[in-house]
Amino acid sequence: MIREFFVGFRKGFKEFGHFVSSIVNFILLLPVYVIGIGLVSVVSKLFRKEFLDLGKKKKKSYWLDNRIGKKKKEDCYRTF
Repeated sequence: MIREFFVGFRKGFKEFGHFVSSIVNFILLLPVYVIGIGLVSVVSKLFRKEFLDLGKKKKKSYWLDNRIGKKKKEDCYRTF
């Protein structure tokens, strides 16, 4: 009887912890999503910036050529 009580008590606390963590995560992550992703989306639409080149044209490849030019071998050793 005591064992059943503690097993149920533990299960109840676990479910309560999951419930509280879901609420806290929602409250904390909602402003991050709205400000971070929503604001960036609105600003990018205003300036007509596209982060992914998903044009309506069918392309063979989405590969973009990197035209940096020729570098010296020594420049490649220190990239930062």
